[in-house]
Amino acid sequence: NKAGLSVEDIVLEPLASALAVLTDDEKEMGCILVDIGGGTTDIAIFIDGNLWHTDVILVGGENVTKDLSVGLHAPLAAAEKIKIKSGAALAELVEPDETVEVPTVGSRAAEIVPRRKLVEIIGPRLEELFIILGNEIRKTGLAPLISGGVVLTGGTASMQGIDRMAETILQMPA
Repeated sequence: NKAGLSVEDIVLEPLASALAVLTDDEKEMGCILVDIGGGTTDIAIFIDGNLWHTDVILVGGENVTKDLSVGLHAPLAAAEKIKIKSGAALAELVEPDETVEVPTVGSRAAEIVPRRKLVEIIGPRLEELFIILGNEIRKTGLAPLISGGVVLTGGTASMQGIDRMAETILQMPA
């Protein structure tokens, strides 16, 4: 209002994400939009082109970042950068000899850690997210109507291997 603008309408966040990333065919076939945000993960289930169900899971990308910060003894900002640049959901996607430089707190020198250590930290949190998501989908009873699979969006959704993990846990294309 102070900027001279007024709200024209309010849109449910997962619906806004769906409008941005889903095709009409995906919505028609039946699909689940999973928008992995910072603090939460929003879910929108579309069937026959219409929104049938929404939900919010209280696990998001910030949980992964905080886990990395604790596990690597790194500042939160550094953990976020490491997650974006070097994070992976599955160990088989990381070469055994790959390393990552991890900034430390204070005047200590940065540490070099195996990239697989990141997967050991990230993987369980993402597994938790997809297990919760699977439970929520089962509760709706709509799973048999979803032939278009899962569409992942949000910053954490770009992580290497997250689609394969989602497919394995949810037992549907991602």
